[in-house]
Amino acid sequence: MKSFWAMIRREPGLKIASLAVALVLVSWRANVANPLEKRTYQNQAIKPTGLAEDLLLVTPPRQATVVVRGPRRTLDILSRDSRVEPTVDLSTLRQPTWSTVPIEVELPAGVELLEVNPKDLLVEIDVLERQTKPIVVDLASGAPAPGYVAEDVALSLNRAEISGPRRAVSRVARLTAAVDVIGARDTISGEARLLAVDATGLRVTGVDTNPLTVRYTG
Repeated sequence: MKSFWAMIRREPGLKIASLAVALVLVSWRANVANPLEKRTYQNQAIKPTGLAEDLLLVTPPRQATVVVRGPRRTLDILSRDSRVEPTVDLSTLRQPTWSTVPIEVELPAGVELLEVNPKDLLVEIDVLERQTKPIVVDLASGAPAPGYVAEDVALSLNRAEISGPRRAVSRVARLTAAVDVIGARDTISGEARLLAVDATGLRVTGVDTNPLTVRYTG
């Protein structure tokens, strides 16, 4: 054994060759223990980033399929920690618009992105609008017991805030609180969900109310 190491010290070329062989063996063992794999991540929620606070993403949430290749152990960690996250950068959008934005996926070193489907996302951006609207009682959800009449119903609030895309908020004329009086024989009380409606009484979707409900007594 001593003569072997002495020969390596005397022959630099042999020393380099031995080092190369050792590196090949180490790489081979690493590939056997942690081989490269191709993996598909389906139904990954696309996360919007960089949107200005006064703007709102109107487009419903979408999902993407991401195909990657990398060491098995690294991919196992990505799967375990749910770190395959497609994103769209909306920081360049500064006003209401429709725009096609590329989908990006940030991956750790050693992992290659093979495919993203879809490759881009069509988004609608609108101004985030907030307004205060009056609340009216809606007794259309039923009738009291025979011989009884639904008298005035009092609400804990007479106005509430709505928020959403400007084009939807501008259509809202009022908020309704649907009070259930079906079969009522005595004083009623409870909570009613607030719904945004237009001037004709049709519901306006895509609008949030704050609070969500209002208390009533009657």
